[in-house]
Amino acid sequence: MKKILLATALMAFRRKHKSDLRLLWVATIGNEINNGDLTGLRVAEEMKGYLKPWLKTDLFWKFQIDPANVGLKENWEGKPWEELSTWNNFRTDRFWEQQFEFDEPNDLPEQLAKAIFTYDGIGWYATRHPVPPDWKGRQIYLRFGAVDESCKVFVNGKPAGERVFKGKNDWKTPFEIRIDPQIDWSRKEQIITVRVQDTGGSGGIWRPVWLVSKNP
Repeated sequence: MKKILLATALMAFRRKHKSDLRLLWVATIGNEINNGDLTGLRVAEEMKGYLKPWLKTDLFWKFQIDPANVGLKENWEGKPWEELSTWNNFRTDRFWEQQFEFDEPNDLPEQLAKAIFTYDGIGWYATRHPVPPDWKGRQIYLRFGAVDESCKVFVNGKPAGERVFKGKNDWKTPFEIRIDPQIDWSRKEQIITVRVQDTGGSGGIWRPVWLVSKNP
């Protein structure tokens, strides 16, 4: 959150002095686009329409491939957390094929580690997250930084919405799914499951997911 506050202040400074720093402005923005959101400016700009605080979900979500496409038939979205927690830990800031391109320890089965390098198909993500009680009465959303390609979102086993890949840039475009109708306020944590369909190339949730809200 501190990084977001600093990014907001930096963004305001850049806007104020943009005419005096044209060349530096272009070079800086170019570097941030090429190297990632180093300063947090991209998130601060994209999230300005939501009420604060903005709550970032866990970096690691549970993950399971579904090569036979049986997940919906077998109601994976409705599984209790005790079952979902047995899935593998996958990062949500990189494609599923890139989970092992860095020198980081992982506990993935060797068979899955080999299969995921070239996997195109269905993959399921799951996590759980608390919703502040004082958000009750607001419009509440899951804000996805990017998902490649299409996805269906469920909260507590109930369908919340979907994003269908249509435009050529949809794989890298942020989007929101409203979830307040599916929230069970008697629970301390809401179970979130996401079914991702990838038809070619890289796939999965590859930019962070945030829990955010708006006034009704």
